[in-house]
Amino acid sequence: MPSPCPAPSDLTPVSPVTGLAGIGPVTAERLSRLGIERVVDLLRHVPRGYEDRGKWIPIRRAREATPGECVAVRGKVVKRTLRRFGRRGGTLRATLEDGTGRIELLWFHAAYLARDLTVDAELAASGRLSKDRALLHPEFARLEGPEEPAPDRLVGIRPIYPITEGVSQRLLREAILDALERLDDLPDPWPEEVRAGAGVVTFARACRLAHRPRDLSEAERGRERLLFDQLLPIEVAMKRRLLVRKRRRAPRADGRGGGADEFLRRLPFAASPSQRAAIEEAARDLHGSSPMGRMLCGEVGSGKTVVALAAMEEARSLGFQCALLAPTDLLARQHCRTAEALLPGGAEGVVLLSGTLTAGDARRARARLEAGDADLAIGTHALLAERTRFARLGLVVIDEQHRFGVGQREALLAKARTPHRLSLTATPIPRSLALLAFGDSEISRLAPRPDARGEVLTRILPESGRDAFLARIRERLLAGEQAFFVRPRIEGDARGAAGLHAELIQGALSGLDVGLIHGRAPPEERESILGRFQSGELAALVTTTLVEVGIDVPGATILWVEGAEGLGLAQLHQLRGRIARRGQRGYCLVVESGDASEESRRRLEAFVTVDDGMRLAEIDLAIRGPGELLGLRQSGHVGLFAGLGSGAPRRIAHLCERAWQVADLLLEREEDLPGEESCTQDSRSFSRPS
Repeated sequence: MPSPCPAPSDLTPVSPVTGLAGIGPVTAERLSRLGIERVVDLLRHVPRGYEDRGKWIPIRRAREATPGECVAVRGKVVKRTLRRFGRRGGTLRATLEDGTGRIELLWFHAAYLARDLTVDAELAASGRLSKDRALLHPEFARLEGPEEPAPDRLVGIRPIYPITEGVSQRLLREAILDALERLDDLPDPWPEEVRAGAGVVTFARACRLAHRPRDLSEAERGRERLLFDQLLPIEVAMKRRLLVRKRRRAPRADGRGGGADEFLRRLPFAASPSQRAAIEEAARDLHGSSPMGRMLCGEVGSGKTVVALAAMEEARSLGFQCALLAPTDLLARQHCRTAEALLPGGAEGVVLLSGTLTAGDARRARARLEAGDADLAIGTHALLAERTRFARLGLVVIDEQHRFGVGQREALLAKARTPHRLSLTATPIPRSLALLAFGDSEISRLAPRPDARGEVLTRILPESGRDAFLARIRERLLAGEQAFFVRPRIEGDARGAAGLHAELIQGALSGLDVGLIHGRAPPEERESILGRFQSGELAALVTTTLVEVGIDVPGATILWVEGAEGLGLAQLHQLRGRIARRGQRGYCLVVESGDASEESRRRLEAFVTVDDGMRLAEIDLAIRGPGELLGLRQSGHVGLFAGLGSGAPRRIAHLCERAWQVADLLLEREEDLPGEESCTQDSRSFSRPS
């Protein structure tokens, strides 16, 4: 049984949600999946959008409205039918009449509503008008008679919340309204000067504007403040970490430096202006008194590896050991080959350390690092192992940093006292969002090389056109072009990469040399097949997303992707970056699955029409949230950006800027700060009861 509701004066922001009407232990457990345990958590549950239910109008006018529009009507039920199927299923229809006309109300899978919808009942209902001029799944309320006022909750601007199984929009709305009516006081967690500096309303006003708005402009003002409350603790924690890092002493150099200049002089091609600028920034950091913390952001093909190698050469010339952490064995091995080709000393002093090495090779590599005989380690997660030790580690480079968890990155940094850190990402993000994700880092950006990539035509193919397009690809491969075929999974059924490889060599690409690589294949086999593909010996390569980063095949002009509905836009953009890397015209073909969700289709449509990585990152953020895009992990089911909506990235970018600016005010008042561990929605003003 739910606990009895306390009197209004007994309810506080930190009361458990079971203190609200209609919320018992079962519902409370479901709400906890949304990160809602206390009343204040409920008030901070940011609407993801709003719906205008309009005003009460006669049924005749409602039937003249545009299909898809929300209308609100009232009248008497003159007919009701229920067609049952199964134990609980059924289609419920009711006809409402008000003297100006009749309109049908229709619910699917809602037999349980039948007891409230009896003939001659007076009803108020609001919902969306269908093409057949019926109201689909309207919300309704029974009235005592034609004189009783209809409830306001059925009309006007209504918030739409992120929900979970067993928690309906109506339950959330009614619980939030109950809390707002019963709470006498809603203290603000931030000082007035912070609110004024950020230009946001008080917390109490934000709750009423966001959850009970009179118009959309009010709703957005309230929602902005609730989102600001989520952003500010993160920005404060980031800024505090930045200050702590700047107070630390950089590792002491034993050499004179100059390695970056020597690297650039010997480079067999001219570095771009943005590469040179980034190298100068990194070199300056390495000579500074505080340890470097720098994030290098660059589009596909912008040359981040060259900058990283130059920075490592500068560090080596200062007497430091360097560690380059890569997400895959394939990429780590490619970095080794690139280092051997571009570093002035070639492979001298460079060791590879990955899980695919033999026990003996790994032991010898670790021994050289611990003794100081090797000064550059390139590897995968094997670098994080406790038995991997360095004599004088001074620079840690993390490639594709969003592919590693915070704990993994910290494990490598912990192998030295205060090492310099350079992180690389090819996931392009706006500066303001970079402040949110990497606020404790300086940011360097690389401009795309204007001559690096040719035009890539991207198309979504229906399953029905698959064979015809494969036949056209065969013609291009016979003419000397090369193609990637990607499926995210390896095997297990016909939808895996292994199944696609078998299909192609037995069908559309029979007689052509087609390779197959994936993460489970032995590294020597992967290296051999990839080498044959890069040299042009293989016409096509079937693979998983293993080739997402760091693979350069000069002759590849075609990318064929199946199962793209399970991939993010940033990942698809990375894959598209594998083709047309020498100025050729490229073709990216995405085969649409028949069971793709609406969200997946939105992503794919954006992928087809947008080739700008920055814009795609913003769209991906709006659709999927920052979890995979930025590597942020937030408590609760919904996460940080649950309430964003379609125009979210730019609005949040402005909020990030404001939060970053006012964070200084809070750092001056350390006693008022939430703890760094509370980079969520909590503040000390709303601390959990002991």
